[in-house]
Amino acid sequence: MTSEAITFYNDWHKTKGINSWRKLNDYQTVVDSLCPSPYKNILDIGCGTGHLLKLFSQYKMETYGIDISEIGVEIARRNSPNSNIIIADGENIPYADKYFDIVTCLGALEHFDNIEKGYSEIVRVCNTYGLIYISVPNKYFPVKFSIQKEVKLSLEEWIKIFEKDNIKILEIKKDNKYRWLWTPMKYAYQYAFIMRKY
Repeated sequence: MTSEAITFYNDWHKTKGINSWRKLNDYQTVVDSLCPSPYKNILDIGCGTGHLLKLFSQYKMETYGIDISEIGVEIARRNSPNSNIIIADGENIPYADKYFDIVTCLGALEHFDNIEKGYSEIVRVCNTYGLIYISVPNKYFPVKFSIQKEVKLSLEEWIKIFEKDNIKILEIKKDNKYRWLWTPMKYAYQYAFIMRKY
């Protein structure tokens, strides 16, 4: 990530605080989708303020987060004090191969300088039979806005990136942050991919 991106996210977290992104209860659907009880650990890439880690820590899992924003990491450490949260780049994840049972990346992958490299890193650190949950923006969402450089693709284009020999897409859901706005799948705000590594 560029120094400009790091500065942007530091300023964003400094201004917006604990609810820089979604509120805590908005992340419960992710937890419910992954049924975390049989798993021992999770890595959240681009963990922001740590809301997702806070929810997963209730399941007695080892929770890890990485983010490029120093301010975001400070907020996340206060919000989820039992989590291991560090400043790191999602394109160079500082953990061993197959280390995590669950890897999540919500609204971050599209901001990476190299999406394919970032996705390869996600797959690398995910354990065999582990779960991957990624949410990404849809280029056909009718309202156009962006807070930072991002790649928006269609559902079919995201599927091409995520389908690998050792990855099976289990489910694709509409991730509509704006619940009041009903859209068909093609025009969803974001797509949430739940995948398993083999």
